[in-house]
Amino acid sequence: MSACHTRLKQQGKTAVIQPLCNRTVKRDYDRYLYQARHLIENFFAHSSNIEGLPHAIDLRAINFLSAIYLAATFIWLN
Repeated sequence: MSACHTRLKQQGKTAVIQPLCNRTVKRDYDRYLYQARHLIENFFAHSSNIEGLPHAIDLRAINFLSAIYLAATFIWLN
């Protein structure tokens, strides 16, 4: 186990990223949080391809949230 994971475990935290399959010592991770993190990461990767969304950062927070909802709808429909 790496020093980073040892420190997280001492603080009472759970690793979210899935360990490599070829590790000799298997460590625990939260599978549900890993799936949620993966979905969020992919959402922002796909949303950068939607025209106009990166420029929404210049707008107010409510407009940016609306742009996120619109992008999520387009991704969901595809």
